[in-house]
Amino acid sequence: VDSTFGCFLSDGVSFICDWPKRILLDDQNRYHSTNGPALQFADGYSMYSIHGVQMAREHVERPHQITVEMIKTQLSVERRRVMIDLYGTARYLQDAGAVLIHYDETGELYCLRINHNDEPLIMVKVRNATPEPDGTFREYFLRVPPTVRTAREAVAWTFGMKEWEYRPEIET
Repeated sequence: VDSTFGCFLSDGVSFICDWPKRILLDDQNRYHSTNGPALQFADGYSMYSIHGVQMAREHVERPHQITVEMIKTQLSVERRRVMIDLYGTARYLQDAGAVLIHYDETGELYCLRINHNDEPLIMVKVRNATPEPDGTFREYFLRVPPTVRTAREAVAWTFGMKEWEYRPEIET
């Protein structure tokens, strides 16, 4: 068997071809590269993918050119999610006009209506309780179901709890 050839199997289909000159995978064995093709053959064929989601070349190679309008018009929910990650969640929520609908000591709850026949994007902004090595506190945006109404309910949901159950005494 010549090791320059590969055999790929997928859903009952197999094909034999020259072995790719580039294969990049994430820790779950999904095609993944944030700075070029995740799969590339010697003839120039390339596939761009981030955590298994196929993306347009320009989005991977030039993420700084992604716009709010490009994200809003993307019909694929998975691609839209990756584009938001590339754009920056906090920046996207601000630039797209997300509305702060509730805040308390647990975090801030934002709502963004998307133009598609899709549920609104509801995200809770939380702050890590433990400092980074440089002394700063990292902030995270977590997507939560559109049924949550308060920041505490959203944070509780991320732990699999009800709003009334989430009452941490010590955070580490």
